[in-house]
Amino acid sequence: MDLAALKERLGDQYEALETHVSTLVEQRDAARRESETKRKALKAEVESLRAIKAKLFERLGLDDDSDLDALPDSKGQAEAVKQFESRVKRLEKELAEAAKAKADSDGRYRAAQAEQALQKALAEYQFSDREVVESYDRSKLGWDDDNNLTYRHGETPMALDEGVKLLVKDK
Repeated sequence: MDLAALKERLGDQYEALETHVSTLVEQRDAARRESETKRKALKAEVESLRAIKAKLFERLGLDDDSDLDALPDSKGQAEAVKQFESRVKRLEKELAEAAKAKADSDGRYRAAQAEQALQKALAEYQFSDREVVESYDRSKLGWDDDNNLTYRHGETPMALDEGVKLLVKDK
């Protein structure tokens, strides 16, 4: 509707009506702009929340909203995690202790094996001071990569029997 057509009929009231209509139009336009701005902000917020939701679902291993009900209650999970971690620590400690005990046992077994082999190799010979020879020979014993007992003569590893024979021959 065109207000100019009513100018003659309204006379002096026309300007007040025109001012009032202009104010209403400005208010309408401002409300429209505000509505559009808020709608855009809400749309951006919804997109952001959808992205966060997708990321959370991915981390939780969920496919859709219906899987949310299947999730266990998180209140008890923190305590369960603490119990599991303490159990893991205890088992790791027990494993370390068992590994240490095994290493000690292996060391004692190797020492006993080495002593037995040394005594057997030295039994064939008569020495004036057997303890000195045993001590010297013990310092020359070692283990190769295949866990075989070796005798080091210089830098050359050899079988224990051969090493003792070489020692007897040299001395």
